[in-house]
Order: sequence, then structure tokens, then C-alpha cells
Amino acid sequence: MPQKSLSTIAKNAARGILLSSGASEIPIKIKQGLAKGYRVTLYPCTANWRLVPEADVETVLDQIKDEIRGKVCWDFGSHFGRYTLSMHATVGEEGGVYSFEPNEYSFNKLQKHIKINNLQNAKAFNVGLSEEPGVSQLWLGAGEGSTYSHLKYPGEDEEDFLAADTVQIQLESIDHLLAEGLIEPASFIKVDVEGHGGAALRGAKNFFKDHRPHLLVSFHSTEEVDEIRELLEPLGYTTSEPIGDFRPTPWMDFLGKSAWLKAPES
Repeated sequence: MPQKSLSTIAKNAARGILLSSGASEIPIKIKQGLAKGYRVTLYPCTANWRLVPEADVETVLDQIKDEIRGKVCWDFGSHFGRYTLSMHATVGEEGGVYSFEPNEYSFNKLQKHIKINNLQNAKAFNVGLSEEPGVSQLWLGAGEGSTYSHLKYPGEDEEDFLAADTVQIQLESIDHLLAEGLIEPASFIKVDVEGHGGAALRGAKNFFKDHRPHLLVSFHSTEEVDEIRELLEPLGYTTSEPIGDFRPTPWMDFLGKSAWLKAPES
């Protein structure tokens, strides 16, 4: 039998034991990064959780830590909350973190991680962010808790999308949540919403009239790059490398990658 097949069988067997025994919920400590010492559940986890976190998120947070200490962060597309924890470690107890995750399985993990770390100043919302409140369908075709859950991409065939494993979710807008007093204005925003970033940020148009936060944006499509550029470039935002020399780089060069959109100088 090929080695790869043996490895897959072993992984699936270990997964089954963890889930059936309840051991998947055992808390373990993050070993490196800004959230070192914070706890997450044993499964599902990856090396990113326990060992080496994504360099772009951690590097940008480290660069602006003095500026955002005691302030608020928003985490668009929180998944299990790994970077919600990094943001909390950065802003401290005097700051706050608001996290948004539409996938119910991922949201429950996110809530679990907020609870076991006793984060009194972190709040999670089981919603997708868009231009306005409403409902939509979320694609779950990559499996429960996958990082690839997404709303319909521009140009994606409607029939094919709805024929896959989808679930109805609630949509919210940042401006509506602010108007209702449910969240506070942010000084840093992480955006990783599988192609829906333009709509999510258009839902914060009123917020951007008076605020210029730092952003770290993961771009998943040319449409997402164009939509966010159209919204934020007129406000003075440019795209820079999130690691290394932080040099300014053309927007479209970040397709399939993350860009640091530094807060424009007043």
C-alpha cells in the first residue's frame, strides 16, 4: 500500500478517536507568536496554531502594537479565532476585539477559544459581513470548519453554487452594528473573507468617513482587489508588503496574497 494512503488512514483514525473520545476539546497552549500562552482546543488544529503562525498577521500587528495598544480590532473571517487571540494579546485588557465568522462550526470553536481564555473584552458574531443586513448562502463544500467556506464568488455559476453543500447564514454590515452600539470603531482590521472583502468593507462606508484604521487584507480574486481599491484608494490607502521591507507594491500584485494597507497620515 502506498505510503500516502497509510498516512491518510492513520490521520483519519486519529481524528475519529479524538472526536469520539472528547479529547478534541482538551485545551493546549499556543507555543509561539503574539498569542503564546493562550489556549486552543486540541482538534482541529494545525502547526500554525501551536508552532509557527502566519507571518503577515503577526508581523503587521507587531509593527503597530504601540499604536493600537488599548484600542479596538476587527477580525473579518475569524475562523477558529487564532488571530483574534493575537489581536487580543496586542491590544491588551484595555482594548477590545470583535470577531465575525459565518460558518457555525467555526464560530462555535471561536466562541470556545474566547471562553477558555476568559477574554472579557472579545465578542464574536455568527454572521457574514456585507453591504447591508440580510441573508445569504454559504458554501461548505470543503467540509465542516473549512477555511474555504465562502459566499458566492462574482461570476460563479448560481446553479453549481446552490447545488453544492450550502447553508443559509445571516449577513450584517459594520455601519449597522456601529449604529446599534454593538461594536466600537476599530484601529486595525484583518480582512480574510474568501472574495467578499469588497462588500464587507462597503458595509463600513460611514465608518470610513471619520476613521482611517490599518488593514491587513487577503485578496482572493481580481474582483476583490478592484472593489477594495475603488473604495479605499481615494481615501489615501496604498498596498504594502506585510513582511520584509514593507515596500509599497501595486494592488494587483497581491492577488492570492495579503497586503498591508497602512493608515494614511492625517
